[in-house]
Amino acid sequence: MPFVKGKSGNPGGRVGVAPELRAAARTYSMEALETLVKWMRSDDARASVLAANSILDRAYGKPVQAVTGDGADGEIRVVVRQLFAPPGGEPYEHPQPEGAEELWRRGRDAN
Repeated sequence: MPFVKGKSGNPGGRVGVAPELRAAARTYSMEALETLVKWMRSDDARASVLAANSILDRAYGKPVQAVTGDGADGEIRVVVRQLFAPPGGEPYEHPQPEGAEELWRRGRDAN
């Protein structure tokens, strides 16, 4: 079925898990943890690492990942451009005010 313009293809958002299913799954929590511990202690290095990571993720949450840019100092540069279109015309880029680049540099260097 094609999407209708201006209408979400998923208006309800992500489908939730039924409360009964969630409750039933939680009854196996200890058994699942015991299985992860068994694999963590196994001689299979790959399975051991995956199980250990799963246990740590559930105990403490996943580690925060830093977001950095491509610059040598990890800087993230955001360029915002505004397009204008006269009625019935093609969009054109509005020129930046004079001195905008210098203001940006000063703000960047101040931090």
